[in-house]
Amino acid sequence: MKIIKPILYCLFFLAILFSSCKKRAETLDESNQQNLNITDTVTVAHENNINSISTVTIGNQIWMTKNLDVITFRNGDTIFEAKSEEDWKRASKLHIPAWCYYNNDDENGKKYGCLYNWYAVMDERGLAPLGFHIPNNLEYDMLLLNLGLGHHGNQQDRHNTATKLKSTSNLWSSIMDRKNETATNSSGFTALPAGLRYESSGSFNDINEQGHWWTSENVWNSSFNQVNSNKRNPSELSIDYWVSGIGAGSFDAGTGLSVRCIKGEMNRTTKIPILQNEFVELDKDGKPREGTWTFDSYRNSVTKTYINGIENGVRMTYDGYGTLLSRQNYKDGMLNGESNEVNIYGEITESGNYYNGKKVGVWTKYKWTNRRMDGRGATMEIESTENFDENDHKPEEQGSKYTLINK
Repeated sequence: MKIIKPILYCLFFLAILFSSCKKRAETLDESNQQNLNITDTVTVAHENNINSISTVTIGNQIWMTKNLDVITFRNGDTIFEAKSEEDWKRASKLHIPAWCYYNNDDENGKKYGCLYNWYAVMDERGLAPLGFHIPNNLEYDMLLLNLGLGHHGNQQDRHNTATKLKSTSNLWSSIMDRKNETATNSSGFTALPAGLRYESSGSFNDINEQGHWWTSENVWNSSFNQVNSNKRNPSELSIDYWVSGIGAGSFDAGTGLSVRCIKGEMNRTTKIPILQNEFVELDKDGKPREGTWTFDSYRNSVTKTYINGIENGVRMTYDGYGTLLSRQNYKDGMLNGESNEVNIYGEITESGNYYNGKKVGVWTKYKWTNRRMDGRGATMEIESTENFDENDHKPEEQGSKYTLINK
């Protein structure tokens, strides 16, 4: 009995200790949840002005609660505002840092902030205000992990995390014009659907439906991503209105996306050369492309030939099944010479000539009919022709844009 009594006391003490630890752990967990979105205001210097920036603490990270909206670098240099589509495409070709508001509308700027190309994001003069930096992939990973999205999160997990990040304003919408009933913004991050601006066309898309934020990396290595790891385009985090919620991927460096900054002096910038020739293309190491290159995407693959970074030679475009779609001749970076488009049987459907990127002379469209089930025996007829003047690049005005033959 004398031995049992001390044992009982010991067990009783351990039980109290375990209960106390468990209660403390629960208290700490509740505390972490309560401190998940502590908001604050930070005063920083940028472009020789003093600005107040609203921030939120998520885990051990301090994030801005608004998209970046600065039009100068940290040293005061002005960033090029590319309003027209031609200005935007030119900035992309020459690696010029650029910004714009969606649809070049100042009201959109007030709501969503600026859209920047990646050349502005990574410029060594510094886009982020003093005391902040552009987040890398790992920092976005940590943000998502702090909100419950693990590395093996499923579609529902991504959707749930997106609701914690999205603003509860009525800016989020969908093609079905539904209300934004799922957004809680419980994190305080206040993600906004600012849309994007495409590199190749300079056109805008996806406002009120998607938000995209640049990272400081040129390859997204996260397990949240479905993009080929060999792709060397800059990476981004995305949120959409629809089912998928959180996403990650990569865009061409000339694309216009939003920027959200995180506190801390860890700027990863680089000196990206501004090109003097808009037709020069560089590889991932910053050197002019040389020889034959093949570029793959989920839609098609394109084979190009370069001399000193400028496309010279035949460009071949194939669909996802390896079928030739078009054959074009390039000289000094522009379309020059014969160009053909073909169908899945390898038959020419349109042909003509280019001179310095413009259609010249007679362009002909062909129609193939009477094809057997085995694909053979088709007959060809000319569907239409169009004449282009070599001087002003306009169709000849003869009462109709097309002169139809044997239609």
